[in-house]
Amino acid sequence: MKFPSWLAAILLPALYLFRPQPGQANLRVPVNLHRPGVALFSPATSLVVEKASLTVYCETLCHVQVGYLVRSRDQVTSTLTFILAADTPVRARINNREIPVSLTRLAEPDSIMAAVPEKPDPSAPMGMHINDVLYSASFPARFHPGINTILIGYRQEPGHDEREFIGYFSGWRSLKEMRYELWPLHEWQLARNFRLHLNATFVLGEHQEVRGRSCARNGRTTGPLSRTEPKTGRVLYKQTWQRNFPDRLEWKFGDIKLMHTLSEE
Repeated sequence: MKFPSWLAAILLPALYLFRPQPGQANLRVPVNLHRPGVALFSPATSLVVEKASLTVYCETLCHVQVGYLVRSRDQVTSTLTFILAADTPVRARINNREIPVSLTRLAEPDSIMAAVPEKPDPSAPMGMHINDVLYSASFPARFHPGINTILIGYRQEPGHDEREFIGYFSGWRSLKEMRYELWPLHEWQLARNFRLHLNATFVLGEHQEVRGRSCARNGRTTGPLSRTEPKTGRVLYKQTWQRNFPDRLEWKFGDIKLMHTLSEE
């Protein structure tokens, strides 16, 4: 079929005007890449958690230290497991004794972490929420009758939340994200006077900011986190909860202009 010359004269300029621009045809959606730390899973024994503590220090990397004060009625031998987003050395101590930790890469990390879908941030570009490669860390544990201590430490790279597209060759401008999942701790037997202590420090550069929040397991904000600024470039979060502690703690930090794109929810 041959098009009339007058029709071609109209269509060709129109097709040129509406052609895909460089970078548009292959522009991917923004990604919110989560690299969560996760509390110890309950070993389903008679152990009772009296106290727990979470200490976080974030600069280039985030250093995480988690402590548990556990009461046991009897001599108990078990295996303790938690999840982290880094193939990194993990230190574990039980009653001040160093315990070897084994790491196993999880084949399907999202199937474990996505029991409830994320609540999308209405201010964010439409994109994907995914977990980075996750690892299961496990170590043998022997508890004596009475009070026992567990101390775990490791470091990991923060996740990132792509907020602003700046060009095909430059990609996206991102905020960093530190996330810690507390919901496995709800599955333990908790003492009546249980306390969870948070101590988190963020070291920021010039024109940077951090915002912390507590969340339900589905991502809905349950409240802000108490913060102080003891000196320039350093923000401290300190808070104590009883048995009604949140399922998740989350911080976004980075360029102050990108921080303004976050929802206030």
